[in-house]
Amino acid sequence: MIDILLVDDEQSVLDGLKLLIPWEELGIDNIRCCKNGEEALKLIKESIPHILITDIRMPKMNGIELLHEIRQKGYPIKCIILSGYNDFEYVKKGIKYDVENYILKPVDRTELLQTINQIIHKIELEDEQSHLISIKQDLAIRNNILNRMIRNQINISTFNERIKVLDIDLINSSLQVAIINTNYELSTNPKINISIIDKVICQLLSKLLPQEHYVLFPNMEGQLVVIFLVDFIDNLHDILNTTAQKSHLAIHIATGTVIEHYRNLHESYKYAKKAADYFMINKNVKVIHYNDIKKMQHVNKSNLIKLNHRIIEDKIQSGNKEDLIKYIQDIYNDQELKKLSPDQIRMLAIELFLIYHRIINSLNGSIYNIDSFSNSIIDYIHQTKSIDDLKKWTFDLINYGNSYIENLTNKQYSKTIQSVINYINSHYYEEISLKTLSAKMSFSPSYLGKKFRKEVGCLFGEYVNSIKMKKAKQLLFETNLKVSKISEMLGIRNTNYFYALFKKYYNITPTEYRNQR
Repeated sequence: MIDILLVDDEQSVLDGLKLLIPWEELGIDNIRCCKNGEEALKLIKESIPHILITDIRMPKMNGIELLHEIRQKGYPIKCIILSGYNDFEYVKKGIKYDVENYILKPVDRTELLQTINQIIHKIELEDEQSHLISIKQDLAIRNNILNRMIRNQINISTFNERIKVLDIDLINSSLQVAIINTNYELSTNPKINISIIDKVICQLLSKLLPQEHYVLFPNMEGQLVVIFLVDFIDNLHDILNTTAQKSHLAIHIATGTVIEHYRNLHESYKYAKKAADYFMINKNVKVIHYNDIKKMQHVNKSNLIKLNHRIIEDKIQSGNKEDLIKYIQDIYNDQELKKLSPDQIRMLAIELFLIYHRIINSLNGSIYNIDSFSNSIIDYIHQTKSIDDLKKWTFDLINYGNSYIENLTNKQYSKTIQSVINYINSHYYEEISLKTLSAKMSFSPSYLGKKFRKEVGCLFGEYVNSIKMKKAKQLLFETNLKVSKISEMLGIRNTNYFYALFKKYYNITPTEYRNQR
C-alpha cells in the first residue's frame, strides 16, 4: 500500500485535499497531515511516505526549504507542489528538486488525480525493478565471489564459507580457467547485440558439457570467464574449438594453466589473460593455450622496430601530417611487427602519444583538452585487443593532435599579452621575471600575471621556461657547446636547475638528448 503526507498551513486546504481525491480507490490507505515544513520533517523521520503534497508559503519552514531537506537527506519521496502564486522562480526551484508537478490553487481535481496516478505507476514500476534486483542478488554475489577468487582478492576461509552460493564443486577436481573474448567489431553480423553473443556461447557450452562440470561468469572487463573441472572432461580442447567454430561469431578462447587446487585459480586466470593478449597478433586463431605462447620466442623490440623520435617530432612540428601517417603506416605494415609481443606493440603507440604530449606541453597546451583523449588513455592502449584498433587510435591521435597543435600556434592574444610574448621570445637569454617586465610595461605584477594566465593558459614563469627549453633543445642539437654554457646563455645560472628543468619538460637529461643526434 502507498502512503501520503499532506503539508499546508491552512486546515481548510488539508480537509479539502482529503475529500478531493478517492485515496482508497487509488490504494492509498495512510494519509498524514501537518501544517509546516518542520512538522513534516519530523513525520518523515518517523515513516517515509511515498508521496508528499506541499504548499510553498508556510511558517517556520516553507515548501522549498522542505524539498531541499528531503533531497539533502536522500529521501526517495515523490513530491507535488501546491501554490497560490504562479511564480516562475518557484517553478524553477521545483524542477531543481525533481518535483512531479507544480499545481496552482485552487487545485484542479483532474490535474491532481492525473499526477497522482502517474506517480503511482512510477512507484509500481520501481517496485517491480526492485523485485528483479532482489532475484539477481544471488547471481551478483556468486559473480563477485568468483571475480575476487580469480583476482586473488579473497582469503580461503572466506571463500570456503561462501562456496555454497556457487552451486558447483570446485574442491574435488583440477581446474582450468578460460577467457572468451567476443570481438564484436569483427563479428560476421555487426548488428548482433552483445548480450545475444553471450547467450549463444552459454547455450553452446550447455549442449557440449554438463553444467556441473563448469561455471561461467563475466569478469570485471565484461569478458566471459569459464572455470572447467578438467578431471571430468576428456576432450576440453575439442569442446573449445567446437564452441568457437559453431558460434559463427568472431570469438576467441584463451586458456590458462591447469591447477590442482582452487586456491590457485588466480594463477590459471592470469595465464589465460596473457594468452588472450596474443590474439592481437594471431587474430585468425580461434583457441589459444598459454602453453602455446610459451613456445613463441620474441626478441627485444630495440633490435627490430624503433620509432625515430627526431623524425616524428620534425613531421609534427612542420605540420606534415600525411608524411607522418605514412611513416607510422609503414611500421604497422612491417613484417617484423609480428615478432613483437603485444605489450611491445602497444609501447610503440604509447611512445607516439608521449611525443605529442611533450610537444603540446611545450606549447602550453594539454593533450587531455582534446575531446577524444582522457587521463586514462594509457590504460586504454594497454587494453587494446587488436592491431586494427591500435592503428585507428594512432591515426586519430595524429589527426586530432596536429589540429590541436595548429590551433595552439595560431592562437590570437590581446595587444598587451602579444607584447609580453614578443618580449619573452626576443629576450629568452635574460633572467626574465614578471616583476621586472610588468614595471617596464607600467602594469602591476598581479594584473599582468592574471591577464597572462587567462589568455595563454599557463603561468608567466611556466611560459618563460618553455621558451628557454625549446631554445635549449635547438642548441643541444645544433652545437657542441657545453651544457653549462647553454644554461648560462639562456639566463639560467644554476646548471643543476637547468638539468632538472630540461628533464621535467622532456623526460630526458640534456646529455641524453644530445647523444640521440
